[in-house]
Amino acid sequence: MTDTAATTSPESETFQHSLQIALDRLQKPSWQIPLLELVAQFDAVPEYDDIDIHNEVLNVLWKLAEALQEDPELPLEPLAAIRLSKMEIWTLRATVGRRTWNPIEESFQTFSQGGEAQISQSNAAYPAEDIIKRWARDRLQ
Repeated sequence: MTDTAATTSPESETFQHSLQIALDRLQKPSWQIPLLELVAQFDAVPEYDDIDIHNEVLNVLWKLAEALQEDPELPLEPLAAIRLSKMEIWTLRATVGRRTWNPIEESFQTFSQGGEAQISQSNAAYPAEDIIKRWARDRLQ
């Protein structure tokens, strides 16, 4: 995944600040780097039907924080993996020719250098939800 340290746009700074607050509430500061790396994979994706990874990630984290407040014994990591895998952003498809973009393996910016990417939306996640969950379980500990 890409290095996110150089990301300094005002929107990015706002997102990073909100992310830090949410992760502090969850007592999971170690999730910051993998989540920033994930978000960076979607940099340069054209806007599509108001689907925004920044909002989706923050919504997942704040809902987890609410759930944790209700039940402090909640298995946070598995639940985070499930909820992240259900984000609408995964239903976006970008294709260049016959190639389909896999946001877990390659940034959109790198992928779209192969030609003009066509964006559409599917009713299923790509990559598959189990792959997204595995990604999350491996990185969000």
